[in-house]
Amino acid sequence: MARAGYTSIRQLAKAARLNHIVVNPVIMKGTSTAPENMTALAAALSVPVEDLYFIKSGTRARPLSIPAGTEKLSERQKDAISELIRSMIEEREALEGLGGA
Repeated sequence: MARAGYTSIRQLAKAARLNHIVVNPVIMKGTSTAPENMTALAAALSVPVEDLYFIKSGTRARPLSIPAGTEKLSERQKDAISELIRSMIEEREALEGLGGA
């Protein structure tokens, strides 16, 4: 924050056009928020969005981008993909909770 010239979370939030309540946990606790919020914060800080995800996960990560054409999938297929992603996230969180990953 200081490198980008911000002296407060409120100032950063204003520059990112976000509520400071959304920004505070990202900066103070290393949590993440909606991908569009993380992108806005990264832009305001002039850093790659992957750097913000690094704060939380310890790895240079980025949110998953769904490819174009998903509107062609059936609702059942969309549900199956969503469930697969959820199960992968839960597995990763469980491993991280055990000190792994």
